[in-house]
Amino acid sequence: NFQTTGSKVAGQSCLYDFNSNNSHHSGRFFSPFYPQHYRPNASCRYRFFARPGERVKVIFSNVQLHHIDASDPYPSCRDSPDVITVYDGLDESTPVIGQFCGVHNSEEVISTGTTLIVTFVCDDRNQKQGFSASYEFINKHASKQIKSIKNESNPTVPTSSS
Repeated sequence: NFQTTGSKVAGQSCLYDFNSNNSHHSGRFFSPFYPQHYRPNASCRYRFFARPGERVKVIFSNVQLHHIDASDPYPSCRDSPDVITVYDGLDESTPVIGQFCGVHNSEEVISTGTTLIVTFVCDDRNQKQGFSASYEFINKHASKQIKSIKNESNPTVPTSSS
């Protein structure tokens, strides 16, 4: 039930590609070993390639990551040891459009263009369940929605943690 529907890139420990085509418009992806705890020092990348005229919509249905500052009413993921980061493009130099740590349900992010990358990194302590997410390649004219909690450290980046 918990199989990533993307293609694992040969020779890479945790790199997956998801390509839109006539028969493939949606699917699911997970942190390693989900629903069991992810392993120490995990580092994964999930790359999405939509067709011209499409965007990528990702919904994180369940996020359970180790987070160190749960008492802050507006915590930041900046210093979190385990974090999911969503980039609006294909590498980490493109804008961050979502960042999640701690516990979340139903977080949605939509790319502005045809590519998107999700990264998941963690340290060597306090592993949790990880995450479960779905994706869909949508028409570029679909409305853009990002659900998040205000990030006090950098209000221009929609990050969230609880």
